[in-house]
Amino acid sequence: MSGHQAFVCLGTCLFLYEKYLRKTEKIKASEKFSEGHAVFNQIGKDLGISKDDAFEFWRCWRNGLAHHGMPTKSKKYEWGMTSKQSELVLIAGQTFSINPWKIRDKILNKVENKKDIWDDEFAPLMKVFKVINP
Repeated sequence: MSGHQAFVCLGTCLFLYEKYLRKTEKIKASEKFSEGHAVFNQIGKDLGISKDDAFEFWRCWRNGLAHHGMPTKSKKYEWGMTSKQSELVLIAGQTFSINPWKIRDKILNKVENKKDIWDDEFAPLMKVFKVINP
């Protein structure tokens, strides 16, 4: 995968990550990931950034991809995306760069090691897959 595929991959991974966070951190479906929420401590830990920067990442990347198909503008940072940095996130001055493939690997590793997150009445893991011919 490369280039623009990173946006699709990252968008999907962030949906999975949210489910993981809601289940492992016991966050109710009605609860919002608002500024100051304790969940940003965990997101910051996972990405190697501060709680405040984790909120900015979530607000612009997760919400931007989910609602606009692109990360939204930040008042704090210019966004960058590259596969050439070893860090998941690198903040240098006003530039906040992500490595989408490293973030993908981190999230998928967390989800794969916690399969009980799919024990969910509202959105359970599908157990039967059928090919339906039109």
